[in-house]
Amino acid sequence: MSTKTGIADRRPLDPIRELRLRRWARENYVTGEERNAGWHPIVLDEMSRRDAEMAKPSRSSFVPLAPGTSHEVHAAHETLAGPKFARSRVRSNETADLPEWSLVESD
Repeated sequence: MSTKTGIADRRPLDPIRELRLRRWARENYVTGEERNAGWHPIVLDEMSRRDAEMAKPSRSSFVPLAPGTSHEVHAAHETLAGPKFARSRVRSNETADLPEWSLVESD
């Protein structure tokens, strides 16, 4: 961590506060045009670091398979079973062919 000072009081910045500011800057990142020059220097520094990270060419976003590996699907997974639905117990006033919302309460 750095030992930067606060803007108004010029006291050394607490390491916990610095971490919180850096985390806030990461979570609330905005592009350079949208930033306010009056923001805390730690926030601006962390956002500029994020700019540098984003400017680097990224590698592919997936992990390639090792060459020469074979893949097979086990017999148990070849056919997928349909979804299983849980059903509550049948109520005394419910009929098998009518949905619950169509039942009329009897007196």
